[in-house]
Amino acid sequence: MQYFFYSIGDAFLVIFRWAASQMTRFTSCCRYCQRRYKHVSIDYLTESIPKFAQDLPRYPKAASQTLPSNLCNNTNELRKKIINPNILNDIFSGIPTNTEVAKSQRFFNNVKIELEWTLADYNEIPDVKYEILKAKSMATSTQSTKRTFGIKPELLKPLPEVLLMGRTNAGKSSLINNLLVSKKSLMRHEQLAYVSSKAGFTKTLNSFRLSNELRLVDSPGYGRGGVEIQGEMILAYIKNRRQLKRVLLLISSTDGFADEDLQLVHYLHDRGIPVDIVFTKMDELLKKFCKKDLFKKDNAETMIKEANQKIVEHYSQLIDESGLENARNTPRFMFNNAQTNNFLTEFMGIKTTRYYLLRSCDLL
Repeated sequence: MQYFFYSIGDAFLVIFRWAASQMTRFTSCCRYCQRRYKHVSIDYLTESIPKFAQDLPRYPKAASQTLPSNLCNNTNELRKKIINPNILNDIFSGIPTNTEVAKSQRFFNNVKIELEWTLADYNEIPDVKYEILKAKSMATSTQSTKRTFGIKPELLKPLPEVLLMGRTNAGKSSLINNLLVSKKSLMRHEQLAYVSSKAGFTKTLNSFRLSNELRLVDSPGYGRGGVEIQGEMILAYIKNRRQLKRVLLLISSTDGFADEDLQLVHYLHDRGIPVDIVFTKMDELLKKFCKKDLFKKDNAETMIKEANQKIVEHYSQLIDESGLENARNTPRFMFNNAQTNNFLTEFMGIKTTRYYLLRSCDLL
C-alpha cells in the first residue's frame, strides 16, 4: 500500500507536531489524572463501577503515519483519495492479510443468524436460568436430573461471546447490522438491530447466535436515556459470564471519549477482559473537515490533503488525551462508517472488525 506525506517538508512538519505533542504530555497526564477522580455523570452503568485506581500503562500512538495519494481531477478519483476507515485501520492497528480477510468474509457470507433472546435480567439468560433451576431441583431431590426445564438445548450450548458496549447513540445497532448483513443499505424490516435516533432506545441484552459458532451480544447504551437496572444487568454479565471473550467499546468519532468510557475500560481490564475500541461515525467526521462543495473547488487536491492530515491528527489526539495509549492490555483501535455520504459512498472498516471479532473467539 502506498502512503504519502506529499513532500519531505510535510513529513518533517508532522514529525515536528509529534515532538511538540510529547512536550505537552506532562500537562495532558495531569489533566488525565484530574479526570480520573472527577465526579462522573450519573448514568445507568458507571455509578456502580469503582473509580480509577491507578494510571494505565503506555500504548504507543501512531500519529506520525502517512496517508495515501494519487490525486486526480474528476470527482470519482478525488473521492477515492479521501481518507477512509480502511486506511485508518491500517495506520492505527494494521489490517489483516488478504488471506485472513477472505477466511473471515467466507464465514460472514455464509453465516446463519438467529436472535436467540432479548432479556432485561441477567438471571433470565437461558443457561444461567437453567443452572438456577437445576440447583433448586437438586436441593429438593436426591436424584440427579436431565431436565432442561423447557429451555431449548441449543440455547444451553456454551459458545464464545463478544459484547458490544458504548454510550447511547454511539452506533451499536448500526454496527451490528453492517457486521451481519452484507448489504449497502437496509430497509427497516431488514435490520437485525433497529437503528433509532432516540438515545437509550435499546433496553435489553440481545443475543445473536452466528452459525452455532459464537454469540454477538448487544447491550443498552449507557448515559442519556439509561436506567440503573440496566447497569446492574450489564455488571452482572461482565462479572459472571465465563463465555465473554472480548468487549467492543464503541466511541463516536465526533464526540470522542467521555470519562465513563475510560472508567469502563479500566473496570474491564481489572477483570482480565480484553477491550477493542471501535470509532464509529467517521462519515460525520468527514462532513466536519471536508467542505460540502469540495469537489467543485479548483484547489480540491490541496483541500483533501489538508483534511486527511487533520483527521489523522484528530484521532491521534483523541487516543493520546484519553490515556488509553497507556493501557495495560493494549487496545486495538478500529474505524468504520455506518452511513454513507458524498465523501464515503460505501461502508468501510467492517472487514477488519469482522476478522478481529472471529480471531478473538479463536475461530480463525
